[in-house]
Amino acid sequence: MLPESFCQLKVLKELDLSDCQDLKELPECFGKLSELHSLNLTSCSKLQLLPESFCNLSKLKHLNLSCCASLEKLDSSLGNLKLQTLDLSGCLTLALLPDNVRKMTSLTRLLANAADSAVTGNSYTPSSLRLPFPGRRLHYVGQSGTLELGTLTSCTDLDIGQLQCLEHPEDAERAKLRDRTDLRGLALHWSHGMVSTEKVKFKEMDAKTMDLHSRLVLERLIPPRTLENMELFGYMSKDFPGWMFDISTYLPCLGCIELYDLKHCDSLPPFGQLPNLRILDMTSMPSIKKVGQPVEGLEVRNRVIEHSPLKEKESYCAATMF
Repeated sequence: MLPESFCQLKVLKELDLSDCQDLKELPECFGKLSELHSLNLTSCSKLQLLPESFCNLSKLKHLNLSCCASLEKLDSSLGNLKLQTLDLSGCLTLALLPDNVRKMTSLTRLLANAADSAVTGNSYTPSSLRLPFPGRRLHYVGQSGTLELGTLTSCTDLDIGQLQCLEHPEDAERAKLRDRTDLRGLALHWSHGMVSTEKVKFKEMDAKTMDLHSRLVLERLIPPRTLENMELFGYMSKDFPGWMFDISTYLPCLGCIELYDLKHCDSLPPFGQLPNLRILDMTSMPSIKKVGQPVEGLEVRNRVIEHSPLKEKESYCAATMF
C-alpha cells in the first residue's frame, strides 16, 4: 500500500504505478490528489478495489486499469468523473461495469476484453468499438463486395465486418490501412461459410476457398505501425499471412491481441516478440493444442485459464517482454 503521505502531492498531474505487482490497495486519502490528470495502474495484479475517495479526482481524464487481474468491481461513483479514456482490458475478475460508467458522455475510448460480456454488456463484439464514441468507425463490406474507406476521417478505432463478402481479396489494399497513422484499434470480422455480393447472393464457400480467401484478405490489410489493439473474429484460414510472422517489425506498439472463433487456426505467429504486448486473449480456437513457441520470450505474470483447451477461452496478461 502507498503511504498516506503520498496524498500530500496535491499538484501531481501524472502518476504511473504500472507493474506494481504487490500493490493491493490505494490509500483512502487518494482522492486528495485533486490535480491528477492521468493515472496508470497497468498490471497492478493484486489491486482489488479503488478507494471511495476516488470519485473526488475531478480532473482525471485518463485511467488505465488494464491487467488488474484481481479488480473485482468499480464503484458507480466513477461515472461522475469526466474521464476521456478508460482501459479495462485484462480485468478478468471484474464482474460488472456500472451503467453510469457506460453512459459517460465524456468518454472517447473504452477498452475491455471482447469476451467479457459482463463488463461490456455484449459478448463477442469488438471491445474498443461497442459504444458510440468519437473516433469510432464501423464499416461493413456487405452486398457491394468492396472495401472503400476513403471517406473515413479522424478514425482512431475501426471495425471492418463481413470480410468474407469481399469480391476480390486484392481490393483489400484499397483500405490503405498502413497510411492511417491515427489508428489505434482495429477489429476485423469474418462470418463463417457465407459470401454475399451483388453478383453472388449467399453462396456457400468450400473450406479450401474460405481458407485461401481469408488469408489473401488479411495479407493485404496490414495495419499502421501505430496500432495498439488488434482483434480478429472468425478468421477462416488455418495459416496467418507472412507479415504476421514478422509482427514485431510491423506492429511494434501492439499491446493487446484478441482472437475469437478461429476454428481452423492450428498455430500462432511469434507474439512473444512483441515488445509492448500485455494482453493475449484467445477464445474458441479448438485446433490450437498448446501455446509454446509463439509466446516464448513472454514473461507471463498473470495467466487465467477459464476453460482448457482453447475450445472456450484462454487469456494472458503479460507484464514484460525480454
